[in-house]
Parts: sequence; structure tokens; C-alpha cells
Amino acid sequence: FQAFLISGKLVQEKNIPFYALWASRFLAFVYKKGRRNIDELVLEFLEDQQKTRKMEDWQIRQAKQALKLYLDHFNARAVLMV
Repeated sequence: FQAFLISGKLVQEKNIPFYALWASRFLAFVYKKGRRNIDELVLEFLEDQQKTRKMEDWQIRQAKQALKLYLDHFNARAVLMV
């Protein structure tokens, strides 16, 4: 995922590790929750992160963008959907 972000120049290079971290955290979250509707899982993940990590609005926006890039460009939607 990081190589994809770098090659596509989709985010600032300094933010790439954070985007990868969001994708990794989301995958761990999905693994615990099981296969369900991916859009619902994204919303539930973001709400969970905001509550448990007391994140700022910009961090939620960053996480949301990271997940969108990951899910849209890595065919992860097909893999994760029921």
C-alpha cells in the first residue's frame, strides 16, 4: 500500500506511514468483527477510533481518506464483503 501511495503521489510522503497504519488498523478491526457490509464496517471503525483514541477531526478525515484509497485501489471491497 505504501509503494502504491508513493508511486501515485496520492498523499504527501510524510503522511504515507499514517495511511498504511490506518489500513492496518482497519484490517485488524475487520478480522475481529467478521465479514459484514464494508461501508458499515468503515463507519463503525471510524467511530470506534474516535472514541477509543480521542482523535481530532483531521485524524478522522485522514483515516477515512486512507481507507477509501485502500479499499478502492486494492480490490479489498470484494475480499471483505459478504
